[in-house]
Amino acid sequence: MATTGFNWLVFIDTANDPQNPTFTKVCGQRGLTMNRTADEVDVTNKCSEDSWKEFVLSLREWSQDLDGVVELADSGYQGVLDMFRQRRTVLVQKQASDGSTEVGLAFVTEISEEAPYDDAATFTLTLKGTGPLTPIPAP
Repeated sequence: MATTGFNWLVFIDTANDPQNPTFTKVCGQRGLTMNRTADEVDVTNKCSEDSWKEFVLSLREWSQDLDGVVELADSGYQGVLDMFRQRRTVLVQKQASDGSTEVGLAFVTEISEEAPYDDAATFTLTLKGTGPLTPIPAP
């Protein structure tokens, strides 16, 4: 069944305590791009079938790209800014519309803010995962 992206939410641990997290929604969020990639290793050899290249997957990584409107009083947005300034990891939770979540540690590697004189101030940011992204089934 298809789903809309409206209820796909990103939360960050504003307590900075992975053992007892306090997940806070990044309220101004509009868009989310969830990226998952894997390195490929070429294992082609002289015995490869009919001269076709062969590959195996190696290391994996994940990241999230968010965009939205700047809400200066939002503790989630301020938490993201703090994590960037302090160069520390943040526990990130992505929640899909069915309630299923994925949780992992990430660094904030980029934050851009745009403030046109005739429109809402907006942001884009990238959360770069460090380590696994762990799925948690919907309740």
